[in-house]
Amino acid sequence: MDQTDCAMMPVITTVTLGQKGQIVIPKEAREMLNLTTDSKLVLVAKSDGIMLFPADQMQHFIEMMQAQLFQTPN
Repeated sequence: MDQTDCAMMPVITTVTLGQKGQIVIPKEAREMLNLTTDSKLVLVAKSDGIMLFPADQMQHFIEMMQAQLFQTPN
């Protein structure tokens, strides 16, 4: 398995919620997503879990969804 294959594999691990409500994102996940100090993340919380996405990657997705939602019918 080469480095490209490893980069495509998901990082699945357990993290602990600290006293201040913080979690540490594992190094492997930070490197895979190119996250650095002060990186902005989008948090999606539902009754069954939490998802985090890099904000810069979500912007394009949000713009596409807005275009689809607000496009005028033919």
